[in-house]
Amino acid sequence: MIRQAKISDADKLLKLWDLGYKDTPFSDMEYDRLHVQRVFAAVCTFEEKFFCKVVEEDGELLGILIGAVDKNFWGVPVSQTIISYSLKESDKLIRQFTQWSQSKGAKMVTIHTVEGKPRYEAMVSKLGFSNVGGVYTKEL
Repeated sequence: MIRQAKISDADKLLKLWDLGYKDTPFSDMEYDRLHVQRVFAAVCTFEEKFFCKVVEEDGELLGILIGAVDKNFWGVPVSQTIISYSLKESDKLIRQFTQWSQSKGAKMVTIHTVEGKPRYEAMVSKLGFSNVGGVYTKEL
């Protein structure tokens, strides 16, 4: 099930982020868990500005996607992921994020990912995104 994230999800999500972080180019660097928790709380508080959904199954959190719409250098509304990690239902999360982005006036959606994940790359491509210099974009 995909649902809106809640501040009370923070502890479970921090464990999930620890797992996801190991697969990034930044895995050899430490990150400030307290800072991550504060950002997550802020994102949950401002639902109208941020897309913040989790994947949950039998009470266990399996994924999250946080994103926002902002204007690019030319003033065009563009939506981008702040964090995206899921062990399940990534395609549904991305579809919902794309629909949310469009409802917020975004003209393009950008999904950040780590290269070398062929199944994820194939799924994102199937959803209409193109790899542009290490990020995937889709015009709306």
